[in-house]
Amino acid sequence: MTRLVERERIWNVSKRSDGSRGDIVGLAPLGDGQVIVAQFDGTIQRLDPTRPGPGGMLKSTAHYSPGPYQGKKDALHTLAYDADTFMTTTSSQSPMAHIYSARSPWTPPTSLSLPTGEPRAWASLVSTTSKYLTPTVMLGLSSSIRLFDLPLSSSSVGASRRLTGPDLPARSSAYDIHLPPPHSVHHPSTVLSAWYDSHLRLHDLRSPSSSPVTEFSDPWIWADGSAMYSSTWFGEYGIAGGGARHGTVCLFDIRYPKKGWSVFSPGGKGSPVYSLRGEGGKIWGVTEKRAFVLAFDGSGDPDQGILSDDLMAGVRRDREMKSRATRGREIPNNWKGRGGRRVATTSREEEDDGSGRGYEHSQRKVELFDGLPLP
Repeated sequence: MTRLVERERIWNVSKRSDGSRGDIVGLAPLGDGQVIVAQFDGTIQRLDPTRPGPGGMLKSTAHYSPGPYQGKKDALHTLAYDADTFMTTTSSQSPMAHIYSARSPWTPPTSLSLPTGEPRAWASLVSTTSKYLTPTVMLGLSSSIRLFDLPLSSSSVGASRRLTGPDLPARSSAYDIHLPPPHSVHHPSTVLSAWYDSHLRLHDLRSPSSSPVTEFSDPWIWADGSAMYSSTWFGEYGIAGGGARHGTVCLFDIRYPKKGWSVFSPGGKGSPVYSLRGEGGKIWGVTEKRAFVLAFDGSGDPDQGILSDDLMAGVRRDREMKSRATRGREIPNNWKGRGGRRVATTSREEEDDGSGRGYEHSQRKVELFDGLPLP
């Protein structure tokens, strides 16, 4: 959908002069409203969005020291968290994972060396609060997802388990990893992952096999050789994957792995979908230029509550002004007569009625639809 849900608010966490070294690689929200921010240059700090600091910068309430084996120029690539524990991964001559206590910034992290030959972790996950799983960290590496039990006995401890992707001799990397959300119908031992070879995969940790129990893919994305950058659970049986091009979000019902749909996120032309998060019947995502939400539960209609109170008031004002302007005469919507012709005066996004545009995977050719049909 292309309606505006909320006006953007910008908080600075680094100086403009820092350039791309100051890019944010991950956020970890804490229960008290504060958030941990990890940046590419290795900076990890706890910020309070309610307390702006000098120069438009957010108030920093804590800095976390780099790991004992982390150099000043080692780049951070991922941030994963669960409750009071978070983990960062670095790339350098000795790639590492560092595990921190969010509430104890003065405590040095415990560190884990990535297996030999692995230049970096492409994805990471921390699980410390599950009633069904022992405390575990997962790392998406060049050909598998590797699991390590917590607490770590040493920085060179071996993986307790591997989860594989495509059958050999094919190789691929996991770009995103998720366990089911709390109170889900899915067993907590189910692992959802997005892979470079255009697939989403489900693994069951209760099974002794390292192979996935189910695989999902959009045949058009697979034929194009595009990666799946992100993934999420949504609804009761839904999963979604964010593609590497055109802001594409692929949607599947895990009960019917051979069926699926893909929709184009607003303003996502040419951009990967870097992150996805499901919330009931809604999917929140991020592309290169914006955050967006796809709503499949009816909340996309202005009167259903997805809009902020501020914007809802603006919608009512716009309706009233439009009603006054058109009273007693007819004005074509979004069009303007010029020399006997009607020429569009708004962009395609402004003309859009808010429906999602996409296609069904099972079609022999791509036939676009407006609005995803609900079962």
